[in-house]
Amino acid sequence: MNQSTLLEVNGLSVKEAGRFILNDISFTISEGECWAFSGPSGCGKTSLLKRICNYKLFPGNISFRKADPKVILIPHQYFFKDKTGSSNFYYQQRFNSPEADVTETVMDDLMSEGLSDKQAINYLSQLQVSYISDRPLIQLSNGEKKRYQIAKAISKKPEWLLLDEPFTGLDKESRQLLTNILSKLIKNGIRIIIVTTGELPSFVTHVATLNHGILNDIFDRDSVLEKNYYDNTRVSSFINEIPEPYEMFPADCIIHMDNVHVAYNGKETLRGINWDVYAGEKWCISGPNGSGKSTLLSLITGDHPQAFASGVYMFGKKRGSGETIWEIKKQIGFLSPELHQYFNKSFTVFDTVASGLFDTIGLFKKLSKSQIETVNKYLRYFSLNDDSKKFLRMLPNGLQRWVLLARAFVKNPPILILDEPCQGLDDEMSKQFLHFIETVCSGSARTLLYVSHLQKEIPECIDNSITLNEGKIIEIKKHGKAINSYFRRRNRA
Repeated sequence: MNQSTLLEVNGLSVKEAGRFILNDISFTISEGECWAFSGPSGCGKTSLLKRICNYKLFPGNISFRKADPKVILIPHQYFFKDKTGSSNFYYQQRFNSPEADVTETVMDDLMSEGLSDKQAINYLSQLQVSYISDRPLIQLSNGEKKRYQIAKAISKKPEWLLLDEPFTGLDKESRQLLTNILSKLIKNGIRIIIVTTGELPSFVTHVATLNHGILNDIFDRDSVLEKNYYDNTRVSSFINEIPEPYEMFPADCIIHMDNVHVAYNGKETLRGINWDVYAGEKWCISGPNGSGKSTLLSLITGDHPQAFASGVYMFGKKRGSGETIWEIKKQIGFLSPELHQYFNKSFTVFDTVASGLFDTIGLFKKLSKSQIETVNKYLRYFSLNDDSKKFLRMLPNGLQRWVLLARAFVKNPPILILDEPCQGLDDEMSKQFLHFIETVCSGSARTLLYVSHLQKEIPECIDNSITLNEGKIIEIKKHGKAINSYFRRRNRA
């Protein structure tokens, strides 16, 4: 090994289920270099990070200059356990305050790693999330979880930090903050490797691209943005034959919120929300991590227990006036990062998509002939025919999200609620999905509520926006024009 070499991977091959997920991978990372691995979903990026983290199992294939370095992998999703050691959570559980104490608080979790109060707060402060110290793990937002993952990893003083899509789910300010923190860690001697399918952080010097488990190319920073290094032939163009949604609207105003407040243990997460959504409108819901976006959506989908005690009206009826949660859900197609995390992945792709017909986390009913035809149609739209019999857990993270997108659409709902739908998708899949959104939403009576931190992932058909911060509405725009005076008058009333 050369004196300047930090890490050498030589001829690494890994097989799973009879096929290569990594095939003869070789590269060398030298002093002063920071590498990112990129490529389409399922190309082997995450598998490579896992093997580097478990380098002791691959002697001869993976070699570090320093003997026995401390290597920590921060996965794309944060998995934790409750106080009994179980990880059997369900999606709505995070909104149910009586069940919040099933998991440790952030502070207790850090202190279980041997940290003092002062040390724990210090690491949280570095990621600017000290405010979550008393929050149960289950109630962290997607972005808060990501920053906490990194704070917890840093507290263990790693020599190598491997990060799988670390910027996913973070707002603009948080992404820049994380870039600055990771840059500082590199200056302090921590070696970093990341997987990314999005923007390239400033500290990366080299990008290696994978496809089908093969290392295709290695670029230096100066040339990487000039090359189109994605080669994703998996996703075909969509068939533009999606029918219009059925008319199910007994009132033009399908969502009405009248001075809505939501609180956990005396702390308000939504404060004085006044908002109307009319049939056919397309809305972007924005705001920093922890601003209340997921809570707002959970009131609409009926997943939040306080929806039935708040001033929330759906289709002209006040929540809690006799409708069941299933009557609400049958008109909504929904996807969020949290639904993905807590979804039961022991079902096949076919059954997962079919479960969207019944809004269940898995398929528990026998399908009619027409329902089978519908599911197969959407499998074709999303190019999932060849994967229909595979278990969801067997698929890479990005392809799992792709399957759940098909699930959200399978009943052709009049309302789509999509929270960070492109999260985990590679660039080509994101482009295809946005084209699909434009196809099914533009010029139609379908209503769209859409959350994304990235401008490039927001469909062009969206012309209304609502912005939250600290649980309050700070701006509403309709057709590009601010109407702040409207909701201020309502708040005064």
